[in-house]
Formats: sequence, C-alpha cells, structure tokens
Amino acid sequence: MDMQQPILRPLNTGEILDRAFRLYRAHFWLFIGIGGVLLGPLLVLKLLSQLFFHDTNIVNVLESFLTAYGLQGALIWAAANTYLGKPVTLNGSYSVSGRYIGKFFGSNFVQGLAYIPGMIVVAVLYAIFLGTGNAGETLLGFTFILLIAVPYIFFFTTRWWFSLPAIMLEGLNSIDGLRRSWALTAQSFWHVAGVSIASGLLAYVISAVPAALIVFFMQMFPTFNEIGTFSALVIGQLGSLITLPLSVGILVIAYYDMRVRREGFDLQLELETAQQTETTGEETALVD
Repeated sequence: MDMQQPILRPLNTGEILDRAFRLYRAHFWLFIGIGGVLLGPLLVLKLLSQLFFHDTNIVNVLESFLTAYGLQGALIWAAANTYLGKPVTLNGSYSVSGRYIGKFFGSNFVQGLAYIPGMIVVAVLYAIFLGTGNAGETLLGFTFILLIAVPYIFFFTTRWWFSLPAIMLEGLNSIDGLRRSWALTAQSFWHVAGVSIASGLLAYVISAVPAALIVFFMQMFPTFNEIGTFSALVIGQLGSLITLPLSVGILVIAYYDMRVRREGFDLQLELETAQQTETTGEETALVD
C-alpha cells in the first residue's frame, strides 16, 4: 500500500479493520513519529508532575486539548493521504492540522451542546434514584440511564463520527462538517456504529488493559505503589501512542468507505487519476 492507491469498494467491518492494520504497518514510523512529537513531551510533564505534585490533572487537561485539536488532525491528514497513495510528511501533517484547530473546536463545542439534554437526564436520574442509597432504586436509576441517556449520546456520536475528517479533507467549516457527517451516516447508521464500537474496544484493550493490570498489582503489593504509578503513566502513554494512529486510520478508511457507498468516490478517484495521467503524458510529449 506504500504510495499506491487502494482498490476502493464497499467494505464490511472486518475489511475496514484489516485495511487500517495494513496501513498502520506500512507507515508505522510516520504515525509513531507524529504521535511522539506531542505525547513524548507530555509524558515527561506527567512524570515530573507526579514526582513533585503527586497529581497529573493539569497535564491531562493539556493533553486532551492537544490530542483532540492538534494530534488527531495531523493523524487524519497522514492517514488519508497515505491511504490514497499520496506523499505525506510529519511536518506537513502538523502544518495542515494547525489550520483546522478552530474548526475542530467549533465542531466539538456544538456536539457538546447537543449532549447536554442527555447529561441533564443522567443528573436528574442520579438525584432521584442513585443518590438515595437504596439498592432497588439505584438499579432502577442505572436501568433508565442505560435505556435513555446512553442511546441518546451514542446516536449523536455515531451520526457525527465523520465530522472531523469531513472538515479537514473537504475543507468544510464546523457546522458543515457536522451536516456532512450526518448525511454520510443517514442510511448506514448500524454499519458505522459497528465500526466505531470495534475501534473503541480495540483501543481500550491495547491501551487500558495493561495499565489496569499494573494498578491491580499495585494493590496486591503496596510497597511498589510509587514505581507502579510511574509505570502506569508510561504504559498508558505508550498505549495512546500505539492506538491513536490505528483508531484514526479506522476512522479515515470508514469515512472513505461511506463516500464510496453513497457517492461513488472510487469512480471519482479513478477519473481524477486518469486525468492526471493524461495531463502528465501531454506535458512529457511537449517536453520531448
């Protein structure tokens, strides 16, 4: 897949994951380099913060911002271009990503507003049922949350899953990116939901499980608590470094899959390639 256009066609969930893995392996050091530019220094800050203040909350907030609005954009750009067989560099990826930080923030802000009703439902149910201490009412409250609030948030998250790729790869603003994602997922909600769930579970297994095991051993052997804390930070950061490019690769390939299904993007790409080849041939003939 290195510098070659893929054969585009409608893909099932397994095929999307397979292509994402192959893309990841083919450009492993590029993706790791893009992630390491931010996650490496942030790991150092986390370790220093834990050493001197026994707390990493401030660094975690900084990391969330930089990951959501800087690193993710750079990875989207790199994954999209390598998938379509176009050249891409680490510096170029961050250069493009920087131009879309404001639009990414606007998109996430609007999404946050849409989630407010679901959060209100959770707060009300907590106040009515979960805060009483009664086991039966607590169970009833959790049931209502699972049946009402979680599906509400999951629906909007799925319908807007492609908003960031649409904004960056099609040059849209925040609102138009959300509308674009909404349109792309209109007739394929459960397919998109399945891919996003698979992507989330994969990232969780790779990144969260090793850190959870360290916490477990820390509880069994309290004398190693301090070492365990630092080890958990390092492993957690390495997990993010490994899983973020893969997750973004899955997102980008699923985005193009939707465009193939809905718009015949594969035919558009073939036509553009043919036109570029024809133009190049004419220019070569003129030179000769």
